[in-house]
Amino acid sequence: MKQILSIIALIASVVFTGCSDFLEEEVRGQENLDTYFQTEEEAESFLTGCYSALTYGGWWQINKIWLLSDMCSDDSWMGNTSQDQGDYISLAHYQGTGQSNEAVANFWQYRYKGILRCNIAIERIPEAPILNQAKKSRLVAEARFLRAYYYFELVKNFGDIPLITGFLMPDKIVGITRSNVSTIYEFIEEDLKAAAEVLPQRSEYDAADIGRATRGAALGYLGKTYLYQEKWKEARDVLKTLIDEDEYDLLKNFGDVWSVDHNNSEESWFEVQYMYDGV
Repeated sequence: MKQILSIIALIASVVFTGCSDFLEEEVRGQENLDTYFQTEEEAESFLTGCYSALTYGGWWQINKIWLLSDMCSDDSWMGNTSQDQGDYISLAHYQGTGQSNEAVANFWQYRYKGILRCNIAIERIPEAPILNQAKKSRLVAEARFLRAYYYFELVKNFGDIPLITGFLMPDKIVGITRSNVSTIYEFIEEDLKAAAEVLPQRSEYDAADIGRATRGAALGYLGKTYLYQEKWKEARDVLKTLIDEDEYDLLKNFGDVWSVDHNNSEESWFEVQYMYDGV
């Protein structure tokens, strides 16, 4: 009997030791932030992830960005047929605007996903071994612009919202209370002003970099932020600066704004970019 028990104990020790080794295998298929940002390429790749939250999860989702806002205005009409999505019809009637509405929940979640990524980029890119300091500063400025954009979309739709300014994993965010609207707008202004000081003009980018945040985009959104707060003088001053820098102009035919032949036109100071392969 003792011999049998000894054999069982030996087998168990081997099995559980093997299980322990198996369970402690290195996680593959995802990057470790503790060892990331070791190259310039990794820093740029991570910043691309900050931009990807603009697409709202997929190429077809982009329409839902304007739908969420325009459904509650007289700019558009969702319709009332069986093919129309109920989440958006309810928004058109000022109903079902809570977290149970998938459209509302997705809008909230993707904006905060973008903010989380931007917070990481803003903290970690300065530590990356990028020899060109001007480029390093530009990448951080792009992240600050995007963070301001995400917060702007949130505050104008939800009012008081949680303000998360540093790198916190989702489990550390639970319980953070909402900050008032004025605090959020103040933070947005700081990010946009800082970004505008560093970002290049659109004309200074290569063709391959179309769609990146620019000085004009930062100034434009800063002016828009002022308008939402009824800071008329501040809005006038910053938007006059934008006009005087002569990077943008009105299209001769206003209808061309919606034409694919005029993507990234002289009238637009920020556009979300998409590829033709459906991503």
